[in-house]
Amino acid sequence: MASIAALAALSCPLLAGAATCPQRAAMPAAPAKAATATSPQLIEELEGVYRLSNGRRLDLVEQDDRLWADFGKSKLVPLEQVAPDRLASPGGAVTVEYRGRNGRIVVHYPADEDGRLAPGC
Repeated sequence: MASIAALAALSCPLLAGAATCPQRAAMPAAPAKAATATSPQLIEELEGVYRLSNGRRLDLVEQDDRLWADFGKSKLVPLEQVAPDRLASPGGAVTVEYRGRNGRIVVHYPADEDGRLAPGC
């Protein structure tokens, strides 16, 4: 094994212009996007009932100064602001992207065969 490493070490300078040599480096992990407190204005703007393109209904409700996605049948999912135009559940399975003041949102969530929120979310 040492002879392969020595051969690779010798060939790297010779092939510097023709190829790249493998390098070992410790790369720091990208920091996770931190959630920020959702402003009361944004909560007020987004709170309401939405009809989804799959025919399902989604209620965005305020509770305890937080926005929650209510998929019905006691399936409340907390949402946190993760970008200026995006909210997400703590695990990221449910996301709500809002498109300005026209009342349009795009919702991504794991669904069962009937379009309901999948169990375990």
